[in-house]
Amino acid sequence: MSTSKAHPGTRTAHAPLTPLGRLSRRVRPLVPGILVLGLIATLHTMTLAAGVSADLPVSTAVVETAGGRRHEFRVFLALTHEHRRRGLMHVTDLGADEGML
Repeated sequence: MSTSKAHPGTRTAHAPLTPLGRLSRRVRPLVPGILVLGLIATLHTMTLAAGVSADLPVSTAVVETAGGRRHEFRVFLALTHEHRRRGLMHVTDLGADEGML
């Protein structure tokens, strides 16, 4: 029974390297986490772009104080269960005179 050792600098035959095979052993365990973070960032960006649903009816609400001052608000009307469930969940920009009823 003979054993042979590979000389330094010579390559032994093994499977071709895949893109992940080229990564160092320290980096390889981080790949799934990096992919998940990328997916989360993509989904978050998509929800930010959604803003207030375009299918919500919009109205004006006027509040008059006892002193006679009037304040007008642009309000989104959540008339269905689905609209109320979602609410303002994904709204990132709401004006000082805007809200939801």
